[in-house]
Amino acid sequence: MRKQALDTFKHQISLCTAYQAKMITTETGSLTTGYTPKNFTEEAYQIAQNSVMQIVEEAEKFGITVAIEGGINHPLSSYQLAKRLIHEVASSNLKLILDCANFINLKKHGEQEMLVHHALEELGPHLAAVHLKDYIVKNKAIHIVPVGQGCLDFRPLLHFLKVNRPFLYATLEAIPEKDVPQVMNHLESLYQIC
Repeated sequence: MRKQALDTFKHQISLCTAYQAKMITTETGSLTTGYTPKNFTEEAYQIAQNSVMQIVEEAEKFGITVAIEGGINHPLSSYQLAKRLIHEVASSNLKLILDCANFINLKKHGEQEMLVHHALEELGPHLAAVHLKDYIVKNKAIHIVPVGQGCLDFRPLLHFLKVNRPFLYATLEAIPEKDVPQVMNHLESLYQIC
């Protein structure tokens, strides 16, 4: 199944030039369908790293950038592993997508400020984009909500974008269309004071 997925992704890389796309994005996925604790093993990281090396090698042939997004339930489950991947693959054709909410779980919820600070500090130069989404803790679980309706403090992220990477892509995620105007107003007001 992994080989088939890699072959499909490599084919998609080859199509990027036809669409004048310079970047293609993906996540590392999971060792199995859905969540498994095996995703947090060194073996899972090595499998993901090998897969990323294969797709980046293909991307280099076409001058395409591959941007990988990590997530708390994936083999790339922390900003530290994302940085490790960047250094081990060592290709200018590999970048990262940072979604701070993706690295939050119940344990890390209380460490949000430190996590965001370190992720930006460590990954900043390697970012191709950031995803903006929010979360709440409800019934002992993390639930994604529209930006501004949750716990994530977007000020450090917006300050980073404004001061350090003003032309970096930033996209909204998990926001119902009806909430977009309110979310945009919230982000614009925060951006002005950052």
